[in-house]
Amino acid sequence: MTHNSEGKDSSGAHLRDEVAEIVRDGREVAKRITSLIQRAITEGSGTLVGLPGILASVVEGALKGVVSSAPGEQRERLEAVLIQLEEVFVSILNAIHLTVKEAAARGERVAGEEVRGFASELFSLAQLFGEIVSQYAGQFSSEARVQASDLRVHFGRIAMKIAPLVQALVLAAVEIPQAVAAQAVSTTSSWLARALRRAADRLDGEQKE
Repeated sequence: MTHNSEGKDSSGAHLRDEVAEIVRDGREVAKRITSLIQRAITEGSGTLVGLPGILASVVEGALKGVVSSAPGEQRERLEAVLIQLEEVFVSILNAIHLTVKEAAARGERVAGEEVRGFASELFSLAQLFGEIVSQYAGQFSSEARVQASDLRVHFGRIAMKIAPLVQALVLAAVEIPQAVAAQAVSTTSSWLARALRRAADRLDGEQKE
């Protein structure tokens, strides 16, 4: 069952459509997708819950944007978007990891169990990416099909880059004192927002260099 067929709510469909439009436009893709992820989290639970699903929606939206581009533009657009998605995902997870470590060092009482659950969900992203790739593999133009045939390899590489960050998150979460549910949600929302701002600032700085 693909991510798209699981009956996700309309906000997920809207996110995919917005990502697709950004990919077709081709300007400041990484920065604008990071902003969309920030907004999706804010409009959702404000915590780590659902972030893996948001990342999967971003992948699906990006591939939708590529296959709906002009046939002669698909190969170049696909090559660019794979690099940009890797940059966005690794930047966000690096920022979350660093922020979790800082929270633990300050003794903030955040939801360590939530972090571990989030990490567990991230481990399943490689399989979910594969399902999304299968859904779109036959829709590319003949010029882009060779590149598209390597999609599993590309997303496998992204998953491999994510894996050590996930493991580090689990280890960092062990050091975080547990909080009562209401306090955990409030505090986790605060440091997750901090982490996403950090990731956005990093991507913005790289693009200005």
